Amino acid sequence: MADEKNIENKDENVIEVEEVEKIDVEEKVADEKVEADESEAKTDSVDYEVYGNEVKDEAKKAADRILGDLFENIKSKQSEFNKTVEELRTNKPAFDLYVTEEDLVAKIDLPRVAKDDVSLKISTESIEVDATFPEDIPEDVKLIKSTRCSGLTKTVIPLPEEVAINEVTAEFEDSVLTITVPKIKGRKVDVEIM
Repeated sequence: MADEKNIENKDENVIEVEEVEKIDVEEKVADEKVEADESEAKTDSVDYEVYGNEVKDEAKKAADRILGDLFENIKSKQSEFNKTVEELRTNKPAFDLYVTEEDLVAKIDLPRVAKDDVSLKISTESIEVDATFPEDIPEDVKLIKSTRCSGLTKTVIPLPEEVAINEVTAEFEDSVLTITVPKIKGRKVDVEIM
């Protein structure tokens, strides 16, 4: 019987040793798997960093190219815009607008313009003057700069206060159009309170 107990203890010890060895093998496999995962993660992050830098560089080049094109376009449009603004400034006749005690007076310089080439309209908000200036630059020359008005021009002068548009007078003398518009004096109206 003692032999049987020893055999049983031996069998239990063998089973325990086998179980311990099995556990050790499982732990080693688990450790190897963790190490493999960590090294794979390191490899992946390195790949992502390289890929990220490539994408970042491509995006930067694309942005630089777009901004360069934008600035070139703005520069070309700016010269066109400056030319247009200059033409608008020079193709408007000079004028003065002043107020007297009774009237609003506008004086507009229209050199080289005939009286028949001037049109005048007035509203309660503004005075509109259309004038046709002669085109007197020869066609066979190269124009370097022109600051005189030419062709049809339209000048709109906003009125700063209410005027009596039915009593307007206009004179055209020595190439100056003088427009006189009487101001409306303050009116008082009795209001009945109910």
